[in-house]
Amino acid sequence: MVIEMSVPKLLYSKDEIDFELGYRYRYIYGCSSIGRSILHTHDYYEIFITVSDNIIHLINNQVVPLPKNSCVFIRPNDVHHYDFSDNNDFGYVNITLSVQTITELFTYLSSGFPAEKLISEKMPPFVTLTEKEASDIFNTLRLIDTTNWGKPKIKKLKMRIALIEIFEKFISQNVIKNISSSPPTWLLEFTKKMYHEENLSKTTEEIVKLSDKNRAYLSRSIKKYYNKTFSEFVNDIRLDHALSRLENGTAPSIIDLCYECGFNDLSYFYRLFTKKYGMPPKKFQNLNLN
Repeated sequence: MVIEMSVPKLLYSKDEIDFELGYRYRYIYGCSSIGRSILHTHDYYEIFITVSDNIIHLINNQVVPLPKNSCVFIRPNDVHHYDFSDNNDFGYVNITLSVQTITELFTYLSSGFPAEKLISEKMPPFVTLTEKEASDIFNTLRLIDTTNWGKPKIKKLKMRIALIEIFEKFISQNVIKNISSSPPTWLLEFTKKMYHEENLSKTTEEIVKLSDKNRAYLSRSIKKYYNKTFSEFVNDIRLDHALSRLENGTAPSIIDLCYECGFNDLSYFYRLFTKKYGMPPKKFQNLNLN
């Protein structure tokens, strides 16, 4: 449904974002939490996820009913507000994000990530999460928000990781047009095998054998469907394992973790980890222990 909208109010990032963190997180429930919703636009990005069924989103001259667990990515210059139909029984989680945060995040996700599509589509990207997906995201956001991380930098990093998981939902459900088709079953099975700890330290030849394909064909397929080289694909999985071990406090010494993940060069491991997560593994471990 198309509607005519009045002149929107411009909201500013300086009023809506903690610039030390690059974002602000809020849980909004009922009219008393937000007051009257007014038509607005802003100079920052926003992600919101509904926790109730009765929200009408008026966005860019369109009326869009939002079911529970709707995840919407609002860009600067989108014009919107909410119609709660005089019902106080509504709720949503809101994350306001600075332009710098989104720019850095999309740069990190590299050329394989359809950032331009996310930003340039006429209507904001929208996806309905499963109950489990929504619950997992809410729990992660709540943990990030309520835990004393000691330093803002680690809290900022935790949110960046959570945002990557959220944006993955837009990609996996084909919300954005013209993205690569889904990987074939054999490649998905190979990828699952690579996440088994016993396969992380295998040699290149042993890893290739797990796929039942030759090296050239495997590399072409990884590039086609994941937009990564073979080495980038393997290293990213190894780094994911290292991060998980450091996060849950089960990592051995950093040098042992390096070899456990399949890296034979400690300085190389440090370099890759720092590039991906913004700090060396030892520093990340210390921040999680404090």
